[in-house]
Amino acid sequence: MPPLTFNPHYSENFTVPRIRHWGPTRWMTDLCAKWERKVPLPPPAKPIPKRMTWHWRANWVKGNEEKKGHGPGSQFFFWDNIPGSCGIEVMPGNPEPRINELEIYKQAAPGSDWDAIFAGREASAVGKAENTD
Repeated sequence: MPPLTFNPHYSENFTVPRIRHWGPTRWMTDLCAKWERKVPLPPPAKPIPKRMTWHWRANWVKGNEEKKGHGPGSQFFFWDNIPGSCGIEVMPGNPEPRINELEIYKQAAPGSDWDAIFAGREASAVGKAENTD
């Protein structure tokens, strides 16, 4: 512990940020639990109307976002501030999510030398990335 986790918004060569927008270990364990349960996907929500005007579509998107609680003050962040396909929507009045995975491990298991463990994990990840040429 902690396991090396897949970071879908990074290339192979990167330095794991200390403060993140998400918890990759939690994300990974949740995906593994879902795989073990192997619950079929739910049927799709009611289909999107086939109206094709830009005005109608823009209002439809705006209306759906307002139903979810978005409006003035909403924010969008890319995971760990790296532009890509992974993002986080923040509702008005809510703070930007900030996760320090190292501190979480230190609090959960204070008897371990998490600084050394994380340093070893980072060195291992860098070594693997360098050997993929």
